[in-house]
Amino acid sequence: MKKRLFRLLLTLLLFTIGSLSCQAQEPAYLRYGVSDGLPSGVVYCVLQDKKGFMWFGTDKGLVRFDGTRFKVFGMKDGLPDNEVVNIFEDSQGRVWLSCFGQHPAYVQNGTIISATQDSLLAKVEMAGNFNFFEDRQHRIWICSSSNSFYCLHENKLDVYHAKNSIHKVGEFGDALYAFGFWFIYKITDQNLKDVRFTTPPPFLELLPETIYKLKYGIKIEQVSELAFLSKTRHVSMVQSGNRLLYLYNEGLLLVEYENGSFKEIDRLLGVFTATAYTDSAGRFWVTNSDEGAICFDHRKDGLRHPKKFMDGKRVSQIYEDREGNMWFSTLHDGAYALPKNAVQTYRTSSKSPLLSNNVTSIAKMLDGRIVVGDDKGHLYIKRTNFWEVIAIKEYVGYNRIRQILPQPDNTWMAVSDKAIVIEKQGILRLSNSVGSYKSACWHDGNIWAGTSMYLIKWDGTEVTPKVIADGRTMLVHSDAQNMLWIGKLNGLFSEKDGSNIKWGDTFPPLASRILDIKQAGNDALWIATPDYGLLKVGVNQGDVTSVDIINEKLVKPVENIQSIFADSNGKVWLATNKGVFSISTDWSVEHYNQTNGLASDDANAVLVDHDTLWAATVSGLSKLLLKQKGETGDFSTRIVGVNYIQGTDRCQFDLATESTSEHDITLPPGASMLEVELAGLHYRTRGNLQFECITQEKTSAVSPPHLRQPFQLHFWQRRGLGYHPRRCTQFWGQPYARPVREHHHGHTPRRHPQHPTR
Repeated sequence: MKKRLFRLLLTLLLFTIGSLSCQAQEPAYLRYGVSDGLPSGVVYCVLQDKKGFMWFGTDKGLVRFDGTRFKVFGMKDGLPDNEVVNIFEDSQGRVWLSCFGQHPAYVQNGTIISATQDSLLAKVEMAGNFNFFEDRQHRIWICSSSNSFYCLHENKLDVYHAKNSIHKVGEFGDALYAFGFWFIYKITDQNLKDVRFTTPPPFLELLPETIYKLKYGIKIEQVSELAFLSKTRHVSMVQSGNRLLYLYNEGLLLVEYENGSFKEIDRLLGVFTATAYTDSAGRFWVTNSDEGAICFDHRKDGLRHPKKFMDGKRVSQIYEDREGNMWFSTLHDGAYALPKNAVQTYRTSSKSPLLSNNVTSIAKMLDGRIVVGDDKGHLYIKRTNFWEVIAIKEYVGYNRIRQILPQPDNTWMAVSDKAIVIEKQGILRLSNSVGSYKSACWHDGNIWAGTSMYLIKWDGTEVTPKVIADGRTMLVHSDAQNMLWIGKLNGLFSEKDGSNIKWGDTFPPLASRILDIKQAGNDALWIATPDYGLLKVGVNQGDVTSVDIINEKLVKPVENIQSIFADSNGKVWLATNKGVFSISTDWSVEHYNQTNGLASDDANAVLVDHDTLWAATVSGLSKLLLKQKGETGDFSTRIVGVNYIQGTDRCQFDLATESTSEHDITLPPGASMLEVELAGLHYRTRGNLQFECITQEKTSAVSPPHLRQPFQLHFWQRRGLGYHPRRCTQFWGQPYARPVREHHHGHTPRRHPQHPTR
């Protein structure tokens, strides 16, 4: 029989194109640009403050971001200059600013303090961009790559002066050091002491240097020491534990502090510009104006085996927020965020296994292998460390892999437009005359298939398959009770006792075109239709017993379903042209789309493997981790503003800068159209949050109960596993005729003329 099978029916051959590493995927970045609210695509720096807000320095102002809204501060708000090139937050919550060509400034409780308001800031020489550092004694050190650097403490300003430039101040062990372009000095209570490399790097040379310490510009001590001078201009430096990374135009220098001195660990030649950063894992990141960002795991590999990110982007600065998301500010394209455990996407490239971005099907085999199909007849089999790529040799161009089915013997069967593929047997093209294939399944030892012309059956011995029924057949499915179900353009049928039963006559939703069929337990099927969406169909031995229209149970219907996946927890997953949806047994819905990192909203198929979501889309294959390791669901939640209308004015309270999460706001008589602005500071979701407001009546012996209403606000994510609601309670009062000027906590609303059309 086997020889007859291959002699008569194997007209094609499978061949392996090759294999590629499983590491060839691209991470999915979240991008924020002008269309999202940034005032410019030129972003110099990024910071997260202690309250959870993100701050961006741009060439058109300082920006605060709450996960949903961007608030821009400019010179009209007290900014010394609109171009903000560096940001730093100290332990008091002051956000320090370096503005182009100006004295340093800081933001405190929503107010910008500049040299105009703080006379000490006016003493800081305006000589380039400022770097800030806070030591263990909470002194603020200000450096600007100039000869002078400053220490601000106890309302005093100490000034240090050198013949050459100091770039920044930092701590190693219990000691404080000043890092120059070409030297390192130890700062003591009385002077600056030179600390030398044990072995000078080849592109550094010795140079006598004289350092001065001044107090309020008056020289009080002179110390003559030695320092190192590079033959080229230094760019930046950054610290990680007891290691320091220097960036020069010729390359990188990695040094280590030990027993009071520094020694070279590694060097790497190359051109690196802009800035450097240390993440929470202690890795060094450097930016390059042509090559994006580069990460060095220096504890493991020194400066070898770097990883590249943001390839081709002009990255100006890198920052890691408290969720572990990496932020990249760019000089031309806004800001990017790379979420922790970000979505990984496979697309056509020299390193990716994909030969087409239109991924059409996906399934998991019993042995754990993931098998993927595309629209050009390629199959991709994910093994432990690589992808094996298989193609149907004869067909070039469009040959959509429509279906991949795991088999009980741990093999797979795949259905394409032109052939049925069975692992370890080859490609079966049953007949040229049956049309293109749509679906297939094993049933009672036979292969049943739906084609563009017929429903056919083949037992493995016949030269041509047997035609069971005429007409375009979209789906065939053998259920848990070993009954065959058939999906056609005119509805659902069951094959029972040699006859086809049309169930649309009894249940009208089943008269719609059938798009997909999946098992829903032992006695039910999930069925997708274009007219009614998802249906749950009760079945018993080939008979339909009930039909539930799932969209009627949902707050918002899920439409345009392309395929279904049912996981082992009872949750059903839907691939649609608006992303991937999941529906739980309590009919709650989660939604994943490009905002969450998918390659495209137009999804062809979906697979969930434990805590990993695979989405086959028209623009690539995406892999998303549903439950982040260590994720508790905790994130900051705030009411950031209150707006209301009074007369023709729109009045605003900005509450984002307040230290407390509870506010008592008094509204004036005649106030209307109360609006509460909410923020969930969870940047991994890109604002994909849901808010619920519960109003409770409060009685009081002092004031009538209707005059005071507390709002209890609940925040939670609309998508993802392992997230719990976060609660934020605020109270709002409205006494009879209390005037506006008596707002609690000094809140005075900003007034804007009301647009007549609003």
